[in-house]
Parts: sequence; structure tokens; C-alpha cells
Amino acid sequence: MSKAPPTPPEIIEIVLNNHADYIGQLIEYAEAGTVNAEIIATVRSDSLCRIGQWLQKLLASHAGDESFARLCETHKAFHHHAADLLSGCGCAGGNGAARYLKQLHALDGGAFNDLLPPLTTFVARLSEAEKALF
Repeated sequence: MSKAPPTPPEIIEIVLNNHADYIGQLIEYAEAGTVNAEIIATVRSDSLCRIGQWLQKLLASHAGDESFARLCETHKAFHHHAADLLSGCGCAGGNGAARYLKQLHALDGGAFNDLLPPLTTFVARLSEAEKALF
């Protein structure tokens, strides 16, 4: 039996939980001191994570959509900022990066606040099939 695609609130929750899990993984890298150039390059890429892969699947059908563009820009900015943090830019190296990422993970740092408005606006326009691509 096939499970029905998530409804908008469910897909939003799934995306945000995935985002939180990703930030948790970045915290682990920072705290373990295992950050290297390869990890930073991977984090900087906004197309390697699950959200980025979902957005890539939707690109052809939503390329001219302003809400899609805003979501993509917000998502890309998050990846660039996270990579800068992990490389020691602007946050006193690994310890500062871990501390800042923990604020993001606890909803104090704006990563979810920045993502939620464009995500909500965009998801409201999606078909059930497009939601199911996540």
C-alpha cells in the first residue's frame, strides 16, 4: 500500500527537521575537529543535501517562480554561511562555529526563521506529486 504524499504542514515539518538534522551534523564536525577542505566544499554546495536535491528536481518546472527563487537563495545563503563558519571565518574557529551552529539548531540564530517564510510560500503552490519528491 502506497503512503499518501505529505500535506503542506507535514512537508514543511519534514523539510525543517531535515534542516535541523543537517545543522546537527555540522555541529558534530565542528566539535570533533574533523573539519577539512573537503567537508567545507561539501557544506558550501547547496545541491548535495536532501533539500538541495529536492530543489534541483523542481527547478525545471519552477524556474520563473519568485517564491522558488527566494527559497533557493535562502537555502544557498545558509550553505555559504555554514561553510564560512566551519572554515573559521567570522566565528573564532571551530569552537565559535559549534557555539553558533548550536544557536541555529536551537532556533535562536535565524536559520529556521529565514527558511520558513519562503518555504511556506513555495510549498503552498506545489502539487502533491512535487511534495512527494522530497
